[in-house]
Amino acid sequence: MSKSKRIIKPDKCILLTWFAMAVIPLIVHLDERGNIFRDYAWFSSNETNFDFFLVWKMYGLFAVMAAMFLYAMTDFYNGKRSALHREKRKNAGFVLLLAGLYVVLALLSAIFAHDTGSAFLGGYAQYEPIIVLAAYVVIFMFTYFYVNGTETLMFLYGMLVAGIAVLSLIGVTQYLNMDFYGSDIGKSLITLFSNVDSDRVSLKFEPGRVYMSLYNPNYVGSYVILVLPIVAVGMVIFKKMWPKAACAVIALMLVICLIGSGSVTGMTALILSAVLFFLLAFAAVKNAHKKIITATAITCVIAAAIALANMEVIKNAVSKYRMEKDNFIIREMELSGDGVIIDYKGEKLRIACENEVSGPSLSLYDGSGKQLLLSAVGDNNGGMAVAGNDFYSELVIGNVSLASNTRGFYAKCGENTFVFTNDNDEGKYMYYNPLGNITDDIVNSHGVLFDNYERFASGRGFIWSRTIPLLADNLIIGCGPDNFVYEFPNNDYVSLMNNGYIGEVVTRPHNMYLQIGVQTGVLSLVLFILIYVIYFIQSIRIYTKSTAFNALWMIGAAVMAGTAGYMVCGLANDSTVCVAPVFWGMLGLEYACNYLMKRSKN
Repeated sequence: MSKSKRIIKPDKCILLTWFAMAVIPLIVHLDERGNIFRDYAWFSSNETNFDFFLVWKMYGLFAVMAAMFLYAMTDFYNGKRSALHREKRKNAGFVLLLAGLYVVLALLSAIFAHDTGSAFLGGYAQYEPIIVLAAYVVIFMFTYFYVNGTETLMFLYGMLVAGIAVLSLIGVTQYLNMDFYGSDIGKSLITLFSNVDSDRVSLKFEPGRVYMSLYNPNYVGSYVILVLPIVAVGMVIFKKMWPKAACAVIALMLVICLIGSGSVTGMTALILSAVLFFLLAFAAVKNAHKKIITATAITCVIAAAIALANMEVIKNAVSKYRMEKDNFIIREMELSGDGVIIDYKGEKLRIACENEVSGPSLSLYDGSGKQLLLSAVGDNNGGMAVAGNDFYSELVIGNVSLASNTRGFYAKCGENTFVFTNDNDEGKYMYYNPLGNITDDIVNSHGVLFDNYERFASGRGFIWSRTIPLLADNLIIGCGPDNFVYEFPNNDYVSLMNNGYIGEVVTRPHNMYLQIGVQTGVLSLVLFILIYVIYFIQSIRIYTKSTAFNALWMIGAAVMAGTAGYMVCGLANDSTVCVAPVFWGMLGLEYACNYLMKRSKN
């Protein structure tokens, strides 16, 4: 065989990138861990916490990072590809430096974290410790350095499409109320090698809600926006009909998954990324409009048909993002030496309790200290309300028995009920929280930007308003990976209850940028944004000037559209071990595509 006809084989080490991007998101397995929050009143006193979706993905990333690092070190020791890698280091040296500094700042944040155990080994409901953050950067660099030609690129592309097909199929079965993970086989696999009976496995998602294997339906939006563009271009890239048809089917399944997840952020980001991709195409490729328009038309018709069939689901999801003014009856409460003070419709009321032999006796005082006349209400529960004054009509107070024969009292304000007690040796007023813990550790936090609109986006307005002020305390070094839960005012019980977080713990800010800024520092957030912005500007220049409408161009442009959509999703979604490996792999792939595009000079 002549040299010109020699088949160039793809570099199979890129399977490590494929494992990180396609296999790790599929991992679902039971993990049991001790309760690290048992000393905090705002968390359940259960001895054990169970996780299905995050911990073993974290372990998978530990393994893939170690494998990538060892392979790269062996390659370096043997002197292979040294000239090419030197050229690549020169090509993206500044970006690689930024990525290294990002890891250094994350490491410093972990060292000085509130809870170093969570920062290094993973924390409840996040499991993105410093090792995982370092793994993301390793995946990014490894992919960039080892996608060295179109053969390796196309090999990785085909493998990724196959992996996406599996996850999208799982999502479609969930949409059709045939959730694999809810089946006997699925539960048995989840609990394999554990001491937990598979019958105890219960997933909290309602029938027809798509979550794939990604922990939360919101993350389906982030995942679909990343991968749908690269699947869609397969309808043009592949020459044979069967892979074209397969890509069309997978794209259809991904759209179904997106709608079934109810992720409005994902739907919005998908539109924006589609616009970006086709603007790139129209600006760069004058002779390929027919192909682009045909693929666009097919995708849009399919998406529109599915959207129309699920209009009620979409309306319900969009309604959560309406700016409706809050109408909270109680906004603050305070425990004092002579009673419980509540901010009722802007007036400070005080509830006092005298524990007499015959039972607790309750008194209510207005803002001026005047005692208000109480009368029994007709609910047969011993409740009392202010007589003859409509202003206090939404307030009912009464006695209640608590655990361990402790006597307490409650204040029902509209739909929310707050329970207190001073049945102790000191007569100290305490709060009996929704988790059944008695505490005097309560705060009244104040937010910014979302005053009177805290319920915006399913309560994200509340979380964002309390998180933004935390950035000022974490400018250089953050509070530590997986340590957001300690920074957030989870003991602001009034705000939590007002915004629908009764008995819940806020472990993440539902915003990737706030998450990075608080946990690893605002400076690390700047570095992260710079890494992406440099790539984005570089890509715009390369893909709008290119004259070659080939597989390399299409994959590069599709990855750019997908990652741009992911960055938009980051405004309402967190970074998660379920999807972030896909993003960082895509980012490395895009830098590699840009390098190949510049080298080809097309």
